[in-house]
Amino acid sequence: MNNIKILFLTSRLPLPINDGRSATLNQYLDILAKKYNVALVSFKGQKNINEQAKYLQFIEELDYPSFLIKMKNILFMSLLKGYPLQISGVYSKKNQKKFNNIINKFKPNIVICDMIRTSLYIKNSNYYGFKILDMDDILSNRYMLSVKAKEDPLGQFKEKLPKFFIKMIHILHLNSLLLNFEAKKMKKQELLSIDFFDKIVLVSPIETRKLNMEAKTDKVITWPVCVNTDSLESKSYDKFKLCFLGNMEVSQNQNTLMYICSNILNKLDSSFKLLVVGKCNKSIEKKFSEYINVEFTGFVDSINTHIQTSLCLIAPIQYGSGIKIKILEAMGYAVPVVTSPIGAEGLDITNGENILVTENEYVEYINKLHIDTKFRNDIAMNGKTYVSLNHNLILGEKIIFNTIDGVCEKK
Repeated sequence: MNNIKILFLTSRLPLPINDGRSATLNQYLDILAKKYNVALVSFKGQKNINEQAKYLQFIEELDYPSFLIKMKNILFMSLLKGYPLQISGVYSKKNQKKFNNIINKFKPNIVICDMIRTSLYIKNSNYYGFKILDMDDILSNRYMLSVKAKEDPLGQFKEKLPKFFIKMIHILHLNSLLLNFEAKKMKKQELLSIDFFDKIVLVSPIETRKLNMEAKTDKVITWPVCVNTDSLESKSYDKFKLCFLGNMEVSQNQNTLMYICSNILNKLDSSFKLLVVGKCNKSIEKKFSEYINVEFTGFVDSINTHIQTSLCLIAPIQYGSGIKIKILEAMGYAVPVVTSPIGAEGLDITNGENILVTENEYVEYINKLHIDTKFRNDIAMNGKTYVSLNHNLILGEKIIFNTIDGVCEKK
């Protein structure tokens, strides 16, 4: 390990892993800590700080702003100054002071911010070193798709905003207005961040090229989401078992599951079963209780066995952006994926060769996978090969190390 010090500011603790973003953050921290001195600053939440990786130099927690501060931020920061709610919902002067003290004490060579929502802390700090914004994906694109789909773009982040504010939005039927506001303000912040930060990190090479072209820059780089396929063993699968992965406490995943139940599962032979793998509470299970062919596992420490013994992963994702780690994981496990164009977005893949992409032919694809074993195995192995070549851990480490070492050589 060398003497380079990295401070990583995240909007949530990465462990335990219960969704794609926490998996990606944990992966980045794990890779960085192999070679550098890494410290983590994160917001308090339901996750336990004691579960975090011991190889980090230290972990400091920030408090989410109080109700009054959030309401003040919404008024002055978002409505008057034009900051996205994603930023005003997590910012406070108290946290800013604590963050500044951490920087002064640790003296990092590099600061990495997780998502635009945390970016104001580094912009308002006294830090003048190298700055990286891990943007994950082009969030404004996700918001615009949400506008068209009339979905809630804030997702789990809605929990960080005052319940009173969210309730008033629904009562006054201002959802569409909120969607458009957040999309436009986020787009502005993305472009401003490109000017401010030294590097912008995305997970998709396609989005990286797009944003570099749009902003006329070369600052935007790709840190690939990685899947370890070396230790995976092939397992026999149940030809009648379908799998869906996702944190079911996220509204987007609930909507996708409802689509599967009402547009796919009900059109298949009654022998087919759907296994829903991911965090889920009893009220959500009850919501889908009428669908007798649906089974919930709840949160699991490992998805390996559940997904590897399935005929395929079905992911008719209706909106979103960037790369979906659940799709890469399934492909890495040599399990065919049947998804939407949005689900396949960001991947340099070939429909019908290593993945199955469709708008409304899910039933036809599932039946073909069920009947044609060779077709199923070809898609599965081609998918695993794609992941092995483009999303392996060795490649991810090399790219991340080159980024950090290149920065330090210039300094």
